[in-house]
Amino acid sequence: LQAAHRRGATVVGLCLGAFVLAEAGLLDGRPATTHWKLAPAFAKQYPQVRLQPEVLYVDDGSVLTSAGTAAGIDCCLH
Repeated sequence: LQAAHRRGATVVGLCLGAFVLAEAGLLDGRPATTHWKLAPAFAKQYPQVRLQPEVLYVDDGSVLTSAGTAAGIDCCLH
């Protein structure tokens, strides 16, 4: 993921995919969202991410994240 992002790829973490992006270090210092049910666990595990659990999706340029399934559809349409 890091190599693809360095090459200029847009990286999207839908729903719990935000955990994968955070684990890869791609969300450090960035705003992000994830499924509401695991938002507290996400915030605890990745305090360096500026979690925004109240939004449907976050577009931070080349890194996007979404909340649940329907929000993932909204993110992809965006």
